[in-house]
Order: sequence, then C-alpha cells, then structure tokens
Amino acid sequence: MLFRPTILQVACFLLSDTPRRRSSSVSSDTEAHAPSESARKLQTFAYICKLIHRLLHRRKREIDWLRRDLELSTVLRSVSILCRTDDGEVIAFAGIRGVGLKLGVCPALISAEGSLEDIWLLDCSARCGCYDSVLRIADASHDQFIQFSVTAYSNTAYPAYPGYPFSVDCSVHAPCVTLCRCFLEEMLFYVINGPLWDALTIILRACERPAGDNRIRQAMVSSALLLGKSLIAEKATGVLLPVVLPRLHVFVTDLTVKVPESSNASSMMVCEFGRLRVENGEPSRRVLTDDDVLSSLNAVDVRLENVCVHTELPEGSQTLVGKTSLFATVNLSRRLEANVRLSKLVATVSESQIQFLLHMATGNLGERASMVPENGHSHLRSISAQPAAKRTKNTLSFAEEMSFAVTLDGFIAEYLHGSGGYPETIAGDALCQSIGTQKVVVVSGLNA
Repeated sequence: MLFRPTILQVACFLLSDTPRRRSSSVSSDTEAHAPSESARKLQTFAYICKLIHRLLHRRKREIDWLRRDLELSTVLRSVSILCRTDDGEVIAFAGIRGVGLKLGVCPALISAEGSLEDIWLLDCSARCGCYDSVLRIADASHDQFIQFSVTAYSNTAYPAYPGYPFSVDCSVHAPCVTLCRCFLEEMLFYVINGPLWDALTIILRACERPAGDNRIRQAMVSSALLLGKSLIAEKATGVLLPVVLPRLHVFVTDLTVKVPESSNASSMMVCEFGRLRVENGEPSRRVLTDDDVLSSLNAVDVRLENVCVHTELPEGSQTLVGKTSLFATVNLSRRLEANVRLSKLVATVSESQIQFLLHMATGNLGERASMVPENGHSHLRSISAQPAAKRTKNTLSFAEEMSFAVTLDGFIAEYLHGSGGYPETIAGDALCQSIGTQKVVVVSGLNA
C-alpha cells in the first residue's frame, strides 16, 4: 500500500537528523528552524565521506573455508522391490539395507558421502533351479558393503587446495555374483516389453524433442555441461588434453563370480578376485600443465591381485587357474598408452573339467528364459536393428594414436588325465611346485 505520509516520515528518518513534526499547525515553525539547503548538502557529503572511510579502512575478515553453509544427512533403513509380470507372477526380488547419505557445502568445497550396508537380488522365476541368489554379500564381517566419498573443490584460493578440482573415493567389499543366462534374458524381456517399455519410450521421445520444445531439459543439460566443465577442467590452465581425470581411489575386495553348469546342476566355475585397485597420482602443484596431468591425474594405475579360478565338481574342488595378478598403467592423453604386466600364469585342466566347460556352454549359456512374452524375440531384434541416435557436435575426439605393451612373467599349462587335479587351496608358488606330480598328458611352459 502506498501511503504518502509514511513515505515522508521514512525519508526524514533516513536523510535528516532533525525529526519532522507530525502536526501541520506548526509547519511554519518547522520550516523556520529547518537547516538550509547548503547545510543539508554538507551533512550528506560528510555522511558519504564517513561511509567511504569505513569501507577503505575496515578490517578484512578471514574466510572460514570449512564453514558449513548447507548440511544434509539422510538415513534409509531398507528398501525392497518385487518384480511381477502382468499376470502377477514374481520373477525377481531386490533390496538394500542401511543406506546413509550426507551432503555438505562450504566455501572451499562440496562433499557427498554415502554408505550401504547390505544388498541382495533374488531370482524368483520358475526356472531359478538351484541358484536363486543372483547378487549378495559373501562376507558380512565388514560394517559397510559400499562406502564412497565425492569432493568437488569450488575455489582455488582455498589454502589447502590439493591441485585437482574433483576427487572420488569408493570401496566395495565382498560382492558375490551368480551368472545365469536365463535370468538375464528374463529381466531383459521384462524391461523391453509391456508398460515399462512404453514408459521408457515416452521418456526417450521427450528427450529427443528439439531444445525449443523442452526448455526445462535445455536448462538441465546446460547446467550439467557447465558443472562438468567447472569440475573437470576449469582450473587446469594451460592444459590442452581432451579430458582431465579426477583424483581416483577405487577399491574392490573379494569379488566372487560364479558360473553354474546349468540352473539345475550343482557343478560350477568360481572366479575369485582378491583385490582390485584403481587410482591415479596426486599433482604436486596447484596450477596444472600438460606434463603435470600426464604424470599424475591422467596416469591411472590398475592392480588386480590374487586372481584364482577353480571348478566345483562332484569329484571335488579343483584349481583351473592358479593365483595370478595383473598390473596395468594407462595414460589417457592425445596418445592412449597402456602398459600391462601379468605375473606368472599357471593353468591346470583335466578331462573332467573340459567336459564341464562344454556342458556349461550348452547348458547355462544355452538356456532360455521361461517367461518370454509373445513376439519377444522379434521385438528384441527390432530394437537392436534400430539406427543409433545421431551424435551431437560436442562428442569427444580422443586418442588418435594408441600404444599397448603386454609383459608376461611366465606361463605354465598342464593337461591331466581323467578327473585328476589340485585342490583349490593349492595356488601360487605351491601350485608351480606341484606341476608334474600327477598323471599328465601334456605339460608346457614359458618363462620370461
């Protein structure tokens, strides 16, 4: 509401030291005692001079870089999903437990931390057979199954700025995966047929519309591009590489992959990966150049340690590939370079193991989904035959030249008669010393 007397009183309060009287009967006395125009100008000028003096001589406040401007914390006890067909038949059950998420924003950085205690995926279809568990945690001794931390440094003036704008830390403990082709095919048909695929089609068509028809999408894409540029390469002055990687610390321990002979057979092949580590170097300077990036952030070290493969047959557990490790260094630049070194590889295979592998190729890998919708295979072929979406002009041109080097420390292979073999507990150097102690057909070796 516009009320002129109020505006007048506010103006007098802000611009004059002498309060204006409200009575109109004494307006002549107020005008007689009011300061002159020149006096008012002098007072205003003096007031402005004081403000300028305060601005120039005020003490600079120290920035509290780690002051929490925003902090969010969320805890989710459990979530489960039950997948049913249109006829009400259950095909899968998935769930997670103990989800924690924490987000913090301060002048120096933006951080996000999360954890997950447990996860599971069960095959509930009619042909699950002996293997209803598709994904689970093999070792429950760890408090958390997944832990991750993502940090984005938003200001290079931060005294403790590490020299890179983005860092990712993630650890995964003891996942166990069982691969059955029939379950994977059933889930594929569950997604690409029926109402779920219709909903995905509507979403994809909305995304394919021109930017002018969807201003919200255009704004979201623009914001994502700006955020990505600021996090990846905004502060890397002088860097001419196509991409600058974030600081990486990724660890996966005790990963187990099981491949059964078939859904109803107890025989299986078990692949155990002791430890997977992916990380890159930390730059020594805050302002990065091409040489700094190539020797630190864009040089990725991959270590896959204690890889063992064995079979579980009615005769017992027998080693197929002994304990071995892989070490790789990948340099992501205008020239893609990869140096791979594989420790001594020891492989022992028996006639019964060869027979098992052949049965697995025709059994597990040859099984089909039990719930295939009408025209499901033709629908899948029509989807795969559709032309790929046109690439945008912002595609990344990367690694016009490539260079690979592979080094093998040694190789020993042994082919055994019948069901002979070595227990899964024998691996590494012990397996090398055991070579030739059983009745064999062929033994071959290669030393570096």
